[in-house]
Amino acid sequence: MKRLVGETTKKARGLLKDGYSHFLVRVGFILLMLGLIVFSVYQLVSHIAVGLDTLRTQEITEQSYVSLDLFVFRDEEVLPSQGNLYQYHVYDGERVGVGAPIATAYNATQDTEAMQALLRLYAQRIGLADRLSGDTTPENLHAVKNEIDRAYLSLLASADGGHLDHAAGSAEQVRKGLAQYAALIGNTESTTESVSALKAAMASLVEGYPASGQINASKSGYYYYDTDGFELLFDVDKVMTMSPEEFLALTETSAQSYENGGAGKMVYSATWYAAAYVSLADVAKTAFAVGDSYDMICDNGSETKITMTVVRMEPTADGALLVFKANAMPDGFAFDRRFSAQTITDSESGYRIPNEALVSLAAPDGKTVTGVYILEGNVVEFRKVHIKVARDGYTVAATYEDVRIMLDALPEEEKDKLTADGWSYLNLNDKIITRGTGLYEGKMIS
Repeated sequence: MKRLVGETTKKARGLLKDGYSHFLVRVGFILLMLGLIVFSVYQLVSHIAVGLDTLRTQEITEQSYVSLDLFVFRDEEVLPSQGNLYQYHVYDGERVGVGAPIATAYNATQDTEAMQALLRLYAQRIGLADRLSGDTTPENLHAVKNEIDRAYLSLLASADGGHLDHAAGSAEQVRKGLAQYAALIGNTESTTESVSALKAAMASLVEGYPASGQINASKSGYYYYDTDGFELLFDVDKVMTMSPEEFLALTETSAQSYENGGAGKMVYSATWYAAAYVSLADVAKTAFAVGDSYDMICDNGSETKITMTVVRMEPTADGALLVFKANAMPDGFAFDRRFSAQTITDSESGYRIPNEALVSLAAPDGKTVTGVYILEGNVVEFRKVHIKVARDGYTVAATYEDVRIMLDALPEEEKDKLTADGWSYLNLNDKIITRGTGLYEGKMIS
């Protein structure tokens, strides 16, 4: 009996032990499954970048400008008045040789302003016809059409901006182009008839008034109908010697008056100068240097571009006096004593990268490398960038081609140092990640 009870007790204990073991196995299995679920959820969450935004790498060219208020200095001479009415024999701004007849002076008694306006117009149109006579080859047809288009657009822009003087100049360029086009296609008879009619009209205007003088060129140069009263003040001989203070005082002076306005003026050289006083900020931003040339875009409605070279820079406590020289007198450009222009101070080309996309990683050698994360397929990868300039809210980085050129120019040991980390540089059309959380290299984006 005792033996039977003992065996029963042992079996009960065995069953209890086996049940407990099975329970532990089940609990362990459940815990294992929960762990796998938690790990899977963690892996899933860790591979999702919340609010992921990307931007294709694009190349930009960014230019900065500085505005200049320029005053013109030229080798010019006012011709003394010989009457109150002039019949011009050359067009405004025409280059004339020594002894060439420029104009005949008359003393009129009435309507001198209206008659002078007509005489100027007639002389300009006759001069235009003379200029066409030597440039009528068919090869110029395409160029003439382009010039007409350019002048027409300039006319519209000038008129829209309220620059009526420059609009008139552009209109004259359109007229010239149309007449030249007519000459090129063989319509020269009407031009000849028009010139004859204009000369007859000029003669009829001055008929009955005795000539009071004949104006001839004493030296070769360019003849202009008008004077502005600053010819003697803005003497070209002063431009390389005047102090900044003298220049600023000169810009505040009033125009002089000439008897009957003078008989026009001669400009004896195609070389001319323009001076400006520039603030310290603009001097620093532009880094003007004597001997450097700059393209000046003139703010005259037609956006004439003139290449000018710095020939003098005189610094002061607040800025600097700059003197530019030009060796060209662009056709149609109004040589006002004062004009505004813009010049490029800085030009940068490269990849535009938002500042929020920039990240820094530690390279194997311990150095910090600046770059961006990109999305290659569904994998996050790191790309280095070579920053050229930092702007407000973004940076301009060197292009992939520029970086390759830079690396190829380095000695091998220097090149190896820059490429030892194994990271590639940002390339065109890479998908830059501009926003995302939990990013790291190699991360899978689901």
